Amino acid sequence: MKVLLISHNPISTFNNMGKTFLNMFSCFTPDELCQLYVRPTTPDIYMCSSYYRITDKQALKSVFFGTPGGEVNKGEINRLIEKREEGEMPVPPSPVGIKYPLLLIRDLVWKCSRWYSKNLKYWIKRENPTCIFLAPGYSSFIYNIALRIAKDFNLPLYTYICDDYYFINKPHGIIGRIQFSMRKRATCKIMSKTKELVVISEELKSKYSDCFGVSASVIMTGAGVEKIRNPRDISSIKNISYFGNIGDGRNNSLADIGRALDEINAKHHTSIKLNIYSSQSSSELIEAFLGIKSVNLCGFVVGDVYNKAFSSSDMLLHTESFEEEYVDKVKHSVSTKIADSLASGIPLFAYGPDCISSMKHLIRHNCAVTATSKADLQDVLEMALFDIDLLRDVSVNAHSVSLIHHNNSKNSEALKAITGAQYE
Repeated sequence: MKVLLISHNPISTFNNMGKTFLNMFSCFTPDELCQLYVRPTTPDIYMCSSYYRITDKQALKSVFFGTPGGEVNKGEINRLIEKREEGEMPVPPSPVGIKYPLLLIRDLVWKCSRWYSKNLKYWIKRENPTCIFLAPGYSSFIYNIALRIAKDFNLPLYTYICDDYYFINKPHGIIGRIQFSMRKRATCKIMSKTKELVVISEELKSKYSDCFGVSASVIMTGAGVEKIRNPRDISSIKNISYFGNIGDGRNNSLADIGRALDEINAKHHTSIKLNIYSSQSSSELIEAFLGIKSVNLCGFVVGDVYNKAFSSSDMLLHTESFEEEYVDKVKHSVSTKIADSLASGIPLFAYGPDCISSMKHLIRHNCAVTATSKADLQDVLEMALFDIDLLRDVSVNAHSVSLIHHNNSKNSEALKAITGAQYE
């Protein structure tokens, strides 16, 4: 068997989606995997026999002349691996909000481009995949790429849904509605050709299986830490760490936590800090933290610096926005950071609406201390910081949940069984 992974991001150690792929395919050998992707970046690990990249700029140029993209040079991969080992990885670009005019232009560019070139066809023939594993997104063009290749090479298609791009509110404005309709039509076509869905939550399984009548399996994100660790022996909490994006309204939730922590510190004469590690530093996002004494903005960290910051945390934090437009985007998703947090042995505090799958997962298994409203935040956070028995209990549950739901080898073997099913 050999899987052709079609996605936006390459497998990598520095991007959330790249790390998700890294864990999902951890039990695959390189000769069982190849990848076609579109982001203008480079994998920093040899997980595939070959990588083929076509970027948006290359697709645009090909509308007028030339052949877009090509196989990623091994020298390029080696240089990035060296940078990673030396701790010199570039800061990834900050995620931006959904901009429907750009998404529509992007879809139209790819529709007119010459992406399906002789070089790509030759590469696919040479790699000789036995199935396609598609990880789609907000752009409809990548659905169409997978459909075309699956049809021409007679390959079974498996689709991975880790974020919901279908059962979300219609955008405002004519351009947004046009692009949204294009994506919904592309999703319907993909579902009609999908042999089996792989989804990240029970909520996504129910939604897509009920609507499209497609068989679905839940495979949650595996932990990226070296191994699932036993619960840490806890005596006191001196710092809380948040790693990840602060956009999509999360900055305001983090600010809520910071202000609650200021009140708690004043009440108990403590100096507990909230350390925020993120690549996002726009003044618009950072303004939310003005005047909050307990917040430290630490910037983006990778490699050994990240490992040290992570392992030295007394408590880890997951948060989501309470704003309707952002809740709609993530309501059926489970954050990739949760797997690492639960497997780390470090107690987890979570703040977000109880209608989001991430929070449902934590509440369902009682594996984190959770606050689901602003009104309850300070009381719940205070309990999390000073009730050591409570932290030990949720950490023990987190260990069990990691072994069952976030076990890399177990999850990857399950995926291998699904994608190799045609050979049984």
